[in-house]
Amino acid sequence: MHIAFKKAGCGRFFCDGLFAGKGDLMRAILLVLAAAGVLATGLGYAQSGADVVKAKGCLNCHEVDKKKVGPAFKDVAAKYKGNKEAEGKLVGAMKEGKGHPKVAASDAELKAAVGYVLSTK
Repeated sequence: MHIAFKKAGCGRFFCDGLFAGKGDLMRAILLVLAAAGVLATGLGYAQSGADVVKAKGCLNCHEVDKKKVGPAFKDVAAKYKGNKEAEGKLVGAMKEGKGHPKVAASDAELKAAVGYVLSTK
């Protein structure tokens, strides 16, 4: 495909051969804007660890400061304090259901929740 740029006045350039007409150019611009919107929307849905813990029902079995069915978040944080492998271990346990019921959540959600739990004092 041959693309030739022509000066259209007022310092603007148009491509000959890339788009058949104004409709094709407009369609391409709308497609790019839609893709950018989808990407930007995904960034807006990032949840904090506290939000994930609430949304996924963790508080049904855990509390921040006292044992319920499962250990208190502060006790989990104390147990793994200084352990660099703690996040990976806890995320893996929740994904696979080993020692903890399997949690239906994305990796990002699990990491946010575990980060929140490990940061409690």
